[in-house]
Amino acid sequence: MIAAKQKNTHFSISAVAIIFFATFLAYSNSFNSPFVFDDIDNIVNNPFLHVNNLSLNSLKKAATETIASRHRFLPNISFALNYYFGGLQVAGYNAVNTIIHLCTAIVFFFLARLTLKLPSVAETTRYADEIALFAALLWAVHPVQTNAVTYIVQRMTSMAALFFLCAIYCYVKGRILHENRKKIFFFAASFCSGILAIFSKENAAMLPFIILVYEIYFLSQIESFHDAKKIILVFFLSCLAFLVIGFMYSGQNPFAVVLKGYEHRDFTMGERLLTEPRVIIYYLSLLALPLPSRLNLNYDFDISNSLLFPFKTFIALTGVIGFVGLAILLFRQERILSFAIVWYLTNLVIESSVIPLEIIFEHRLYLPSTFLILGVICFIYQKTALLIKYIRPIFIGLICLMVFFTWQRNNVWSSEMSLWSDVVSKSPNYVRGYEYLGRAYLVNGEAQKAYDIFKDANARNLESVHIFNNWGKAAFSLGRVDEAIKYLEHAVRLDPNSAESHYNLGIAYSSKGKLQEAQEEMRKGIHLQMQDNLKKY
Repeated sequence: MIAAKQKNTHFSISAVAIIFFATFLAYSNSFNSPFVFDDIDNIVNNPFLHVNNLSLNSLKKAATETIASRHRFLPNISFALNYYFGGLQVAGYNAVNTIIHLCTAIVFFFLARLTLKLPSVAETTRYADEIALFAALLWAVHPVQTNAVTYIVQRMTSMAALFFLCAIYCYVKGRILHENRKKIFFFAASFCSGILAIFSKENAAMLPFIILVYEIYFLSQIESFHDAKKIILVFFLSCLAFLVIGFMYSGQNPFAVVLKGYEHRDFTMGERLLTEPRVIIYYLSLLALPLPSRLNLNYDFDISNSLLFPFKTFIALTGVIGFVGLAILLFRQERILSFAIVWYLTNLVIESSVIPLEIIFEHRLYLPSTFLILGVICFIYQKTALLIKYIRPIFIGLICLMVFFTWQRNNVWSSEMSLWSDVVSKSPNYVRGYEYLGRAYLVNGEAQKAYDIFKDANARNLESVHIFNNWGKAAFSLGRVDEAIKYLEHAVRLDPNSAESHYNLGIAYSSKGKLQEAQEEMRKGIHLQMQDNLKKY
């Protein structure tokens, strides 16, 4: 018994060391990746996170008064601590993101191993230790995770996943232990971890449902779905939890909040519901074939207008329904894989259903991909038991390849120019890519390149206030004042409430001697900027 325990401890230490080494290697070139996209509003331009002392009041403001992520208390506090110790030096933020990712991978390893050794599945899961290690490694170094690790603001996603997995691990430990004191400790730890997950990101609201499904799959004596009468109770409890959390976060009817959110989208709720099955299937393709050339920060994803247009909408919806049916069919014989399918689909529900979020983001795969990877590896091990000596080197080679792909993908994140150039090349009809790429060149003092980017966007009939405002700035920097005035006037027509466009137009007018017009535009710009600041802060 003692020898077995020592062997188990040695393996755990070795596994943690291997996960650390492989993950650090994959992310070794990411520590100087800059703030991009949502990082700017959430961190760089957020005065509540710029704390100069560690008083309770300053941390409370950082946690609760940030408009863009007001209810994600823990990530906000962590960003404030980053700022306190290192200002806006990106290395510290990226280092913390990588450490959180490492911790999440390690917790996933221990949860996977614990799951595989439960009596309900132990007979069908030989090699539990190495399956758990391969799953944690493959998940940790999978290139699709860069969108949740290298993208600084998505610490919200990784922190939520870390505490989500901790909550499940502690719950399972509490269920299988016999000593009451230990049970109480682990159940309390599970509850606290769940609260921390919710305070990191709202998608952790699915935790009660996932724990109950885990109970049905692995901890209770249920032989088939026909015996699982608790599923009805689980469904209603999860719906109730969702509604309670919706009221808690919004302070009002969550359905009204959802409907109001679509007022600012260029797609309807129906169109989003039709499009998301295609997104869910596309996510699976990224997990299966994560070539850096396929990964993207911002997708130009076609909206489904009906069940048959495009026709792949019907195919994708059929596929998702088929996965649900497959999970039911596999429940008795392939319980791990069945649970993995339910885990994947359930953890995508909040961000891939009715809430009016952006259609697709790779970081949404961060938590759903954990058990899905475990389920697939477990299934492969079960079906190739006689070929284990060949399977192991294949997985080792695959993990090494994923490390290289992740390192390669992180090279794209090395600067704003390289990242947004990648977005523009992969999403040539996505206006934001041109907006951010041109602005990055402007900030870098490369006005001609910025000018050419905005000109290309205009040639593609892509227009926005940001395109024309920054095109005007680029033209002005190049001494083309008349052009600058033309573009800035168009920006003001596109959005009369754009403070920056009015102010820049005032500067352009001033350089042409139109002082009265310049004064009026600059006055408007300052007034609008003050209004914006009052709304934000």
